[in-house]
Amino acid sequence: IFDIFESAKFVCGMEVSRDEYALVKTFTGLNSAHSAVQAVGQLHQRWVIAAGGKFLQNTLASEREDFKCEISPLVSYDGEDLFGQFPRLVTLPFYMP
Repeated sequence: IFDIFESAKFVCGMEVSRDEYALVKTFTGLNSAHSAVQAVGQLHQRWVIAAGGKFLQNTLASEREDFKCEISPLVSYDGEDLFGQFPRLVTLPFYMP
């Protein structure tokens, strides 16, 4: 991604906390798209827990299709307005469109 900076008309940098940022530099491994999907799923899982939700058998979100946890940005952009949305145990995969 960094090699495109010289071709861009404008570049904007933003400082965010580490749990909101997932670096994608490689095809596989730590800095891959798979690890970015896992990081977003775990962030959304933390939002659910912070809103009072509990996950069945304390399962953790991952990049696997059967363990994804996704909350649409149309529902919540930063974990806001989720309190009270999880009256029952949440099972993975979980999608909140």
